Amino acid sequence: MYGKAKRKPKKTLYDTRKWTYLEVVTAMKSDEISILAAELSNDVPGSTSYFASYNKARSQVEKSLTDKQRQVYRERANEWSNKKLPPKMQRRYVYRNKF
Repeated sequence: MYGKAKRKPKKTLYDTRKWTYLEVVTAMKSDEISILAAELSNDVPGSTSYFASYNKARSQVEKSLTDKQRQVYRERANEWSNKKLPPKMQRRYVYRNKF
């Protein structure tokens, strides 16, 4: 009656995350995107206008990639979704999400 609920085994932090192509581009080119967003908004990072221009900056960076780079980032998205993240990205992911 009580305590008979079936529980699913816990997944590790990195197994639950499915990475998309754009998320990989954002993770790998975050510094470049941040600088471009600051230039487009003419404001400091963290301001409202900065966040409003962030998607535009990300799309500009994505459009500037070559076909070979796009293919590499797509493969990396599949790899990160199916396997564990590389240790450097694990540290960055944990640090930014405060786990």
